[in-house]
Amino acid sequence: MIAKDKQLHILAGIVTAMVAQGLTESLWVAFFASVVVGAAKEAYDVTGRGTVDFWDFVATVAGGLLFVGIVSVFV
Repeated sequence: MIAKDKQLHILAGIVTAMVAQGLTESLWVAFFASVVVGAAKEAYDVTGRGTVDFWDFVATVAGGLLFVGIVSVFV
């Protein structure tokens, strides 16, 4: 079972990639956007306003990668 927190990070990566792809029509930009958002969230957490967790970053990027993979198969 995937922890609820990680599920939310995966969802954030999917939504980020989906929005970026919709705006740019580029799967590379979509993936990169999920990387940037995941890194930005962890950078925010480093300031003491959250819990830093490398695996949260990985989950966010995985969501972006999942979106890109699925879109690649069907487009």
